[in-house]
Amino acid sequence: QVRACSEGITAEEQQEIIAWSRYRRPDDTKAQPGVAALEHSFPVALRYYPLASGRCAITASHYAGIDHTGAPGNYFAHTLVFERDAPEHWPLDYHDWPGWKHRLRPEEDTLEQPPPLPPIEIESLRPSERLTLAQLQAFIADPARAAMLTRMLTSILLYPRIKRALVVRDTPENNLLWLACLEKALPLPQSPHSER
Repeated sequence: QVRACSEGITAEEQQEIIAWSRYRRPDDTKAQPGVAALEHSFPVALRYYPLASGRCAITASHYAGIDHTGAPGNYFAHTLVFERDAPEHWPLDYHDWPGWKHRLRPEEDTLEQPPPLPPIEIESLRPSERLTLAQLQAFIADPARAAMLTRMLTSILLYPRIKRALVVRDTPENNLLWLACLEKALPLPQSPHSER
């Protein structure tokens, strides 16, 4: 369900966003973790995707434990919809945006319909300071990591032919750095409707 959204987000866009917002809890984690584990042990699922309307979106999905029925798999997703065809920065640069909501505050979790969310000035969002090119260069300065990055990029480029997924498994912080290295080795996202 969509709890709240900004004006101008169509019903069709909302349905697309819902489909992209799913969260799959890692198999080696508890279904009902403590608050500290929710904050530190569950990765954020960050997705960038085009919408059929021509706009694009970035969704951050967070695991939220069990739902009101006691079933595991509850999650909370927050989405930025870009009016322009593509964001100004690489999608992962928005990972650390402090405005991402992870859950509703108790006073927000009511049966009343909330007011529309205010629009965000996307241009005012600053890229993550821990994912700069200089920091990523330092991360892959180790020859073993540089060689691994080469193999990972080869796997990504061969995906259309071999259809084998690339799985990155390291510490949570290093996983983010690996993904940023992979993303920034490729061009900035282009409009899904632009000339190629």
